[in-house]
Amino acid sequence: MNYRRALVLGPRFSLKMGEGNVFVSPLISCSLVDVSVDRHEAFSLTPVGGAPTTLQSWSDNADKQAFRFGAGIFAGADWPLSAKWALGVKAGYQAVFDDVKVDVGPNQVTVDPSGLSVVVGVSRQL
Repeated sequence: MNYRRALVLGPRFSLKMGEGNVFVSPLISCSLVDVSVDRHEAFSLTPVGGAPTTLQSWSDNADKQAFRFGAGIFAGADWPLSAKWALGVKAGYQAVFDDVKVDVGPNQVTVDPSGLSVVVGVSRQL
């Protein structure tokens, strides 16, 4: 499994449009990337016209956690549902500057934690 938790900092620029507002938010981030890799391999012999026979098999696994810096941008909109409740949607992209490399068995797996996000939510003003 791969997980990413991020601390995100940045301004939010918004514009009132009718009842709601639209916004754009550039950001910088520090992400904790948690990677777990499982690798299974089997060496088999299959004679002509016969069934395969596994001669050797092995498994490897590795875990790694790493902090990575990144930057991105989000844009979205909020619409009031009542005096205290609002519906919001936002989408954006966060680029993480360095991949996470995990050695598992004789191989190395590279994970790029960058990606797109789409969030739909309901918020309440306190």
